This record gives sequence, structure tokens and C-alpha cells, in this order.
Amino acid sequence: MKLSLFVNDAKRVDRSVDQIVDAEARGLHGAWVPQIMGFDAMTVLALAAARTERIFLGTSVVPTWPRHPAVMAQQALTVSQVSDGRFRLGFGTSHVPVIEGMYGLNFEKPIRHIAEYTQIVKGLVSEGSVSFQGEQYRVTMGSDIPDDRMPVMISVLSEQMCRAAGAHADGAITWLAPPSYIASTVVPLVRAGAEAAGREPPPVICQVPATASGDSDGVYKTVPRLFGIYPMLPFYNTMMQKAGLPGAAEALGAGWSPELIDAIVPTGGEAGLRKRAEEYFDAGADEVVYAPFPVGGDWEESVGETLDAMSAIVRA
Repeated sequence: MKLSLFVNDAKRVDRSVDQIVDAEARGLHGAWVPQIMGFDAMTVLALAAARTERIFLGTSVVPTWPRHPAVMAQQALTVSQVSDGRFRLGFGTSHVPVIEGMYGLNFEKPIRHIAEYTQIVKGLVSEGSVSFQGEQYRVTMGSDIPDDRMPVMISVLSEQMCRAAGAHADGAITWLAPPSYIASTVVPLVRAGAEAAGREPPPVICQVPATASGDSDGVYKTVPRLFGIYPMLPFYNTMMQKAGLPGAAEALGAGWSPELIDAIVPTGGEAGLRKRAEEYFDAGADEVVYAPFPVGGDWEESVGETLDAMSAIVRA
């Protein structure tokens, strides 16, 4: 079973590297590091590569707009080399409040943007050169360190983005999408995009917060505090509504409800986490990634309980 860890601590480099080392010792398939407002994810993974041997390492995800695709490829190829081919590059468009509100950049034609961006990165990564003339990018250059072992993956939520992943990327990464949406939308449209482009469909990687805690009230209090913004972001809320999740429409203004949390967040010890993982695989996922979060006052004990459950699942 390809069960992996989402490293949910973007403030301390040493703690994140230690978590990845621990994940390898526990037998987990991979470790994914986000690029949010903390450290640089690829730098952390380069450090983790030096202390690990087997575990796959990935970014989930690096926003595209602030980095030229050639710069993205250069940094990713560096990490791929130091990790001996275990690195997986995941990037995405992010969201209007981040790109326009925080970075001050224009969030224009995201589907065209990601298609052009992916083709440029893949050309430099797998072929060592690119000559691309598009609407948003015009790039002619080469790379001295191509590495065709490195998958180039993109984050997906919308139907158009799923098709784009199928047509251009080496993987489709979801966050917070329930198994029902994976089965009804993501997997079929990734396949459709791949078929239209005359290529094999890439794998779907499903990522979601998870806890082994059985304290429902604690979960209902913690999820809005740690993940409060997501149901109010248009991309995520649209996905939740299309998936028919309870309380999704109201969440656009009110945020998480207990019913919405129950529909998305895996809980309930080893049995609960295993059941949800199996639902994702049955829906067509290639890999399931859990982001352990603490419930209650003891952070290490609570997260450790979830990691123990994940270890038991992969070792069964």
C-alpha cells in the first residue's frame, strides 16, 4: 500500500527533516513537503535526502507564478540529483488571494498557464532543452543536468485542471478531495486528458489531513483552527459542492462544519485510517498521503498516535 506522509510543519527545518527520516523508518512510501509561508520545500527535501535512502521525496505544492519554469526546473533537478532520483516535483497555480493578494501578481488564464509551465519544465527535466513559444512564456534554453527519472506533477481540483494533468503532467495531486470526487471526477478526467493527448494516464495522489484520535469534539475544534481557510477558497468550495458534501455551500461563508469534517477528514484509529485509505484506492488513487494533525494538548503524543496507525497499516 502506497501510504505517505504530508509533513505538516513549515516552521522548523530540523523538525521536518526528522519527520521524514522517521517516516522512512516506519516504512512509509513517501514524504511530501508543502510550500506555504515558511521554509523552502525543495531545500528541506535536499537536506532530508542526505539522511534517507529509500523514501520518495516530493513537493506538494510549489506555487508556479512566483518562479520562472526554468528556475523551477533547475532547483528540482538539483534535488533529484542529490536524492538519487527519489524526488518528485509537484507544483500548482495556488489561488487568487495568494498570487494577487500576497504576491501582487496577475492570476490570468490558469489552465493555459499550467499547461505552458508544465511543458517547459518537462522539456528541461527529461530532454535537457526546450524551445517553447506560448502565450505566457517564450523560453529557449538547455539544462546541463537533465534527469528523466523525475516526475513532474501538478495539483488538481477543477475539471479543466484534471484534464490538463492528464495531457501534460506525470501525476495529479489532490488536497481535501474525498474518494467520491476522486472516483467521479478526478480519475475519469485525468484519463480523458491523457487519451486526448495520446499518452498513458498519470497516477493520482490523494492528500488529506488525518488523525487517529477518536475525540470527535476535539477534531471539530481543531480542524477549523488548523485548516480554516480551505472551504472558503472558491476552488476548494466548488470541488466540495460538486462532490455533494454536506454543508459545502454554507462553508463558503461559514467555514468548516462537523458534517463537512466527517465527510473529508479520516479519523478513528488504525481501522478508520485504513478504511479511508482503501476507499481512495478503490476510487482509483495510486497513492494516499495523510497529514497528521494534533488533537488535544500533547502535540507529539497525538501526532505519534496517528503515525503509529499509519505504520501499522503499511506493515500489515
